[in-house]
Amino acid sequence: MSNGTRAEPGEFPFFCALCLSDSADIDRHRCGSVLINKRWVLSAAHCIENIDVAKLNVYVGMEHYNPGAIYQDKVKIKRIICHPYWRNPPSDLDVICPPPFNVPYDIALLELARETISNDFASINGINKHLNLPEGTEVTAIGMGDTELGKTSEYLRKTIISLANPKQCIEVPEGYPPTCHKPALHICAIGNNTATEGGDSGSPLLANDGNNTVVGLVSRTIMQSMEFTRVSYYSDWILKNINK
Repeated sequence: MSNGTRAEPGEFPFFCALCLSDSADIDRHRCGSVLINKRWVLSAAHCIENIDVAKLNVYVGMEHYNPGAIYQDKVKIKRIICHPYWRNPPSDLDVICPPPFNVPYDIALLELARETISNDFASINGINKHLNLPEGTEVTAIGMGDTELGKTSEYLRKTIISLANPKQCIEVPEGYPPTCHKPALHICAIGNNTATEGGDSGSPLLANDGNNTVVGLVSRTIMQSMEFTRVSYYSDWILKNINK
């Protein structure tokens, strides 16, 4: 996250870091995610694509890596459920998304191998499938991705950004990769000299409602704008899978 500020200790205890073990068995930051109950984490599908689940660890309540990592729990993954339309969108999707740019449905559920000791969850309760926050609404993005210096952040960062007109994520110059932005599936946002970056993918976008309601997941950056998976669209799919 470029030009974000450091989160306060314990401010976002539901934030989870997805880390991948390398050949030396050292965990390296890959993406963000969010704890929604004691067994399930929500993230972006592209974060775990072609990943060996056995090498993936979830650090629940991660606050910073160095010096001395601070987190609540470290848990392995039992299974990953990507949305069935990820990389296989329906034929009636009215946006052109040629591979590898078919980013709609960029959402995945990760089932933990055991219940986490944490009881700090982000809220998905009350998410309305038709929720449509107005343009200009301020929301909070968090993550541990690259900073403005191009290095992975050692600590959790936050920034206030604003919901933007979808045109800012649709209308791009000729030759720019297809954005595949569909307002029903995505949220478009802009920041004041701040933005999500590499490594922030899968991290939650939160409504400033006092309930830490997850409204989006970091998906990609489009020029000066940011595109998030619109979580409310997937509420039925999420609840169906975590309540089985």
